[in-house]
Amino acid sequence: MRSQAGDPGGDAEVQRILDARARKAARPEAAGEPEDVLEVLCFSLGGERYAVETRYVGEVRHLARLTLLPGAPAFLSGVMSLRGRVLAVIDLGTFFGLPEPSGADSHVVIVLRDRGSEFGLLAQAVDGVLAVPVSTLGGGGPIVHGHGERFFKGFTVAMLAVLDGAQLLADDALKVGRQIPR
Repeated sequence: MRSQAGDPGGDAEVQRILDARARKAARPEAAGEPEDVLEVLCFSLGGERYAVETRYVGEVRHLARLTLLPGAPAFLSGVMSLRGRVLAVIDLGTFFGLPEPSGADSHVVIVLRDRGSEFGLLAQAVDGVLAVPVSTLGGGGPIVHGHGERFFKGFTVAMLAVLDGAQLLADDALKVGRQIPR
């Protein structure tokens, strides 16, 4: 560009403006704080949708054969062999006091693991993995009878019940041979 008579900045001013525009265009807009998101494995059980954080999911197995344990709590569906280890398999529907036995049509076992604790959860099907923003979790989900409320992180607008994997694995109520607090 040529400077015209009476143009105070000339080529240098035009270049400065273009450089400023280029820097602004090259710099991404400052976004707000990144939102906390939970990556969860979604599954169905007794006609309801549940989820648990994937960091607590060791694996998902087809339910092959359960061995029943006489005198075990009603929520313990049985045990199964997992590569030579005995794995307790729990029916959350029974544990939460849902009206119908939910494990009757279960075909999948979701193995939860964390720091030495491990057990399986019965599920009818695994629906996939989903990212759930923590800010969208709230109360107001289905009423959970008895002692189950502490096992939920919250519910999404779509009524996905997000379970607290750490609480499930650490709580004595789900360990066979322990008293369940009421």
